Amino acid sequence: MILLTGGGGFLGQHMARCLAERGEKVLIMQRRAISCPPLLKDYWDSHIVQEVGTVQDLPFLLGLVKKHGVDSIVHGAFASTDLAGGPYTVADNSLHHLVDVQVNGSVNIFEAARLHGLRRVTFISSGSNYDALPGQPEDWHEDAYLPTVTFAPISNTKKACEQIALLYAKTYGMSFVSLRVGLVYGPASSRGSDSFYAMVAGALAGQRTELPKVPANLSFPMVYAKDVGVATALVHQAAQPRHYIYNLMNTRTSSMQEFADAVKAHLPQAQISLGPAMPAARPIHDVPMERYREEFGFEPCDLQRGVGAFIEWCRSGRY
Repeated sequence: MILLTGGGGFLGQHMARCLAERGEKVLIMQRRAISCPPLLKDYWDSHIVQEVGTVQDLPFLLGLVKKHGVDSIVHGAFASTDLAGGPYTVADNSLHHLVDVQVNGSVNIFEAARLHGLRRVTFISSGSNYDALPGQPEDWHEDAYLPTVTFAPISNTKKACEQIALLYAKTYGMSFVSLRVGLVYGPASSRGSDSFYAMVAGALAGQRTELPKVPANLSFPMVYAKDVGVATALVHQAAQPRHYIYNLMNTRTSSMQEFADAVKAHLPQAQISLGPAMPAARPIHDVPMERYREEFGFEPCDLQRGVGAFIEWCRSGRY
């Protein structure tokens, strides 16, 4: 049994499904119970079960591992409600809770794995470790030196967790892998707040999509959600990964305008209006994926193919 924290969320659903497709039993854990989502309906109850709980409660985690015979953990829980509408701002009075969930919660996961002698912890980290404020490194290789002074809640907490996990791995001989995941788009996204979904759904419905608060030149290292699920399953099931850290995103960053253009390439009737360009946009970066590709023989699809797959899911539900 694999414990998947945050398994009921957007990205968690993809990881749960891809693990289940490969024959794994998956225990998804999140703060609230969920009804079976469409993405998981073929595996619900047979391969995927759920528990309600929090990573801040170490005794609960220890009991959960024992109760379900958990042998490894994919740690994807994230306190997304503590962000103020974007990846670079914390909501009012939420920083303590964010750090408690992200850092202390991760320490509890590592400690539970240590005490129960689990096979592996796979940690869902972030490509924003490179794309951090106020600056970013020129090289986005996994072994690159990261900015030491940053002010971004995701990258700051993810970098802290990576370092703590590496210390656990070295001290106790634990198997630990961190996946630095790009900005994810695709099925099961939050329909009320996801600009990617708004562009695709609007185009399919023949409606104009206006996103005036989304700068056209805002760029991110993007990745299609299913590819994150597949890549996570491959690395988590591997007998002995050769590295601690792997990039998991497209081989170059993309702008929101490029995403809109990809939608229009598949759906020429799409009418998408984005906000004015930022005066000091982050530069487009190449992202090395050789480490993951050479070891596991897999690489996320490019933006055009990913958007096409997303559109197909919205049309037919085909995954």
